[in-house]
Amino acid sequence: MNNNHFVDGVAGINSSFSDSGLFGIRVSGSGNYSSDILKVATSTLKSLANGVSESELSAAKAIAKNNIGLALERSSSRLEESVKNYRTFGKIVTDDYFGAIDSISASQVSSAIAGIINTNPTFVAQGNSANNLDSYDAIRNTLN
Repeated sequence: MNNNHFVDGVAGINSSFSDSGLFGIRVSGSGNYSSDILKVATSTLKSLANGVSESELSAAKAIAKNNIGLALERSSSRLEESVKNYRTFGKIVTDDYFGAIDSISASQVSSAIAGIINTNPTFVAQGNSANNLDSYDAIRNTLN
């Protein structure tokens, strides 16, 4: 998605709860290109649901590991993560993070994305051009 001049940024959204979770993407760019941004976002999700290449997966794994390493660089951050681990799992699992990332397969990623877009996903648009976007039903139909 970053290959498009009208996309200023792309970021993942992930919040986990005991009985549910929130997963998504945040795409930002100029309101003048809101329809183009939406088309690129939905086509990218649809494409990923149909298959993730090993090179894409390897790059994503490397980024995830790097982000974890950077987040746990300070001893206070490692301590905080250890406390969260113990509170959530009853043990410290920080050392298992990289192995868990390495065990993820391309088919698992595609299946997870397909499962998400085949439900009733939530779409949020913000800005002056949000009213110019297609209806929810039209957006939902592009994912099928």
